[in-house]
Amino acid sequence: MRKFWSLDQPEGKHPGRRLFAGRATTAADRLHRIRLIVGGVAALAAVAAFGVAPFAPDIADQPVTRVTQAVTLPELAAHEEAAPTSYIQEVRVAKGDTIASLMERLGVQDPAAVAFTGRDAVARELLKLRPGKTVSASTDDEGELLWLRAMLSADEPNARMLFIERRDDGTLQARQVVEAYERRVVMRNATIQSSLFAAADAAQIPDAITQQMVDLLSGDIDFYNDLRRGDSFEVVYEQLALPTGEVVRSGQLLAIRFINAGRKHQALWFDADGPEGHKGAFYAFDGRSLKKAFLKTPVEFTRISSGFGNRNHPIFGYSHRHTGIDFAAPHGTGVRAASDGTVEFAGWQRGYGNTVIIRHAGVHSTLYAHLSGFQRGLRKGQRVTQGDIIGFVGSTGNSTGPHLHYELHVNGAPVNPQTAILPDAQPIAANLMPAFRAHAGEMGRRLALAGGREYAQAE
Repeated sequence: MRKFWSLDQPEGKHPGRRLFAGRATTAADRLHRIRLIVGGVAALAAVAAFGVAPFAPDIADQPVTRVTQAVTLPELAAHEEAAPTSYIQEVRVAKGDTIASLMERLGVQDPAAVAFTGRDAVARELLKLRPGKTVSASTDDEGELLWLRAMLSADEPNARMLFIERRDDGTLQARQVVEAYERRVVMRNATIQSSLFAAADAAQIPDAITQQMVDLLSGDIDFYNDLRRGDSFEVVYEQLALPTGEVVRSGQLLAIRFINAGRKHQALWFDADGPEGHKGAFYAFDGRSLKKAFLKTPVEFTRISSGFGNRNHPIFGYSHRHTGIDFAAPHGTGVRAASDGTVEFAGWQRGYGNTVIIRHAGVHSTLYAHLSGFQRGLRKGQRVTQGDIIGFVGSTGNSTGPHLHYELHVNGAPVNPQTAILPDAQPIAANLMPAFRAHAGEMGRRLALAGGREYAQAE
C-alpha cells in the first residue's frame, strides 16, 4: 500500500523537522512541497475534462495464487561408475634396451604384457628396432598395457607397423600392418645467424632436407667458408605421414631459393614420371640441369684440415705434395659417392687405411681414405649413385685424427677437387618443356609464399 505523508502529521522526536516521502524536511522543504501539490491539483483539474483513468491496483494488494505441480526426477545410481583413464607415453629406443627396460620407460607395469612381447614371434620384432626409433604405448591406471605401436620399417611407398593390442577378453595380440604414406607439401623460410644447420633447426626444417640442400648447392656454395650472417633461404619439401596424421619422415626437397652474399641460387626438382617416381633431377627455373658431375664435399664436415698441394707431413714431418683434401669430421660420419660410377677398390691400402676407389664415366675417378668402415655390402664392381653412402669417417692408416682424405683423378693424375672444371648434365628435353614450365610456375609461387613475397614469373 502506498504511504502518503501528511503535512499536518504530528512531529516526532525531532522538533522543527517533518518526514516527507520517507526523509526529513525543513521549513523550506515544506513550502516547496506545498507549491508542488497546489500545482499538481491544478494540472489534474486541467485534464479532468478528458476523463480520468483509475490507478492500476498495486501488485502488493493482489491475491497470490500458489501453484503446486508434481515433478518426476530421474533416479540416481548409488555409485556412478567413472570412465576408465588411460595414459599415452612415447619414448625412443636406447642402445642396450631390453623389452623389460623399454616397457618400464613406457610406464607399463604389466608382467604378463612383458612376457607376451618376449615370447610372441610377431611382438618380438620390437627387439629389432634400432636406437632412436620411436615407440608409443597406452596404459590404464594400474599400468596395464592397452596398446603398443612402433614403426618397423619406413621403406617407400609403405610403412610397416607393429601393433600390440588388448582384446575384449583381456588377452593380447600382436600384428603387423602395412600402411601407405600420405605425401604433404611443406614450405619454410630461414635466415642464417650462425650456421646453416642452426638456422634450419630454428625454422623446424629436418636435417635430411638440409643435407639435400647442401648436396644440391655445394658445387656453387662452400658452406664452410662462403656463408654470411643474414643469408636467407626458402624451401619447399615433401613430408611423409601415416593416415593417422603422424609424421614419419621428410621426403624429397622440391624447390629452393638461397640468397648467399646477395647472390641468388634457385632450383626445383622435376620428375617426368610424376611426383612419386623419384627418378627426376634438379633444374634451374629455365630448364638447365643443376646436377653436378661431382660433389665438392662428399661428407658433412666441420673444417678443411688440409688443402691440396705441398705441405709438411703431419706424422713424418717431411715436405710432400698432398694429392687431395682432408675434411675433418666426427668419427662415423657418412661418406658419399661424389658421382655415379663403379666401385673399383674397397679395402686396405697402406697409409690410406680403409679406402674406396670409384671409377666414373670418362676419365675421372675418386678416392676416399682413412675410413672407419665400409657401407654394408659394398664390393668391387658395384654400381653406385651420386650421394650414396659408401663408408664412414675414421682415422685408419697414417692419420692423426678422424677425417676424410678425398682425391679426384683425371686420366690417372690427381687434381684439386675445388678448382677442377667438370661437365654439367643435359637440360630438359624439348618435349617435356610445357610440363616443366607449369611445374616451375607452381614451385615459384610456393617459394614466394614461403618467403612472404609476391611471385613474379620472370624469377
